[in-house]
Amino acid sequence: MTDDQIVQYLENLNLIYTEEMQARLEGIRDEMNYIGDALGQLNLDSHRDIQETVEDELERLEAIDQQKIILIRQQQRLHSRRHATNIEAEMRGVQKEKQNISDMPRHEINDIQLQAELLNILDNRILQLQKASQFIMKADISGGYTLSFGDTAVLRGAWEDAEDAVQLTIGVISETFDEPEDSETKEGEEDSDSEKQKERSSPGADRLSGSKNYTDPFYKERSAAFDPLPISGIARMFPLKIDEEENQKVWKGHAARAARNGLKLARIIVNIGRAKSTFDPLFVSDWLIARGDFDRAKADRKLASNLPPRSAHLADLFRQ
Repeated sequence: MTDDQIVQYLENLNLIYTEEMQARLEGIRDEMNYIGDALGQLNLDSHRDIQETVEDELERLEAIDQQKIILIRQQQRLHSRRHATNIEAEMRGVQKEKQNISDMPRHEINDIQLQAELLNILDNRILQLQKASQFIMKADISGGYTLSFGDTAVLRGAWEDAEDAVQLTIGVISETFDEPEDSETKEGEEDSDSEKQKERSSPGADRLSGSKNYTDPFYKERSAAFDPLPISGIARMFPLKIDEEENQKVWKGHAARAARNGLKLARIIVNIGRAKSTFDPLFVSDWLIARGDFDRAKADRKLASNLPPRSAHLADLFRQ
């Protein structure tokens, strides 16, 4: 089987959720909604006009920031629990598929070699998912993380190689995981001359990271107003082409080359389970401005008009 065939085969397997797992996910959703509401209320409190001394104002805002940090850490742990549950569901689906192939009567098997290859692939995938689940549940993940399963080719080889390919990085996105993630972006696909030139002169990670103080409370508050978006959502928020299909294609290309063009700094999640990468809209707006695609005023208009419902009251933060 080719790499593409293996990917397609595994993606077509059903995820199996038990009633307990479904209840667990529902509880996680409820907790995350509660935290989202609490963060929204803290944002309101931080902008409330209260007559007090400068010292009292600073003390109040510091207390609010500390509460936000606690809630965001809880939110990250809930994300981890949710991803671990999804990995568990995928593992149950792979185990069921393996059992079905193992139990297949010999007279129904058209290709003994293919059966053996599938069983090896499924065995390796189960080991990978077990290790990934252990990683996530054991680590006290409160600062975000990246989970990589390595190249699909390792599933055809020895189990040790497949298991070793599973890597967890906490806090910082590693260069290891900056491979193209969208199958529609083919290796060797030609870019336009203008896009190639823009990428060669892209500000990159260093200039983008130096363009803003990302620890500034005001910047962090603007960033927290948004939910991370997949690249398709980013494309709709910041269109670079009039034609929707062409616009999505351009953005998928940017995401696939995130390590080279500096967009990786805006990335929040990379290939966790079957999840697509997600991006911080505010960081993306900085990236577009640094490239010269947008100016600040235009970027802020796009941000203000695309706030999620929970943050609609913060639109004035983007109208300066």
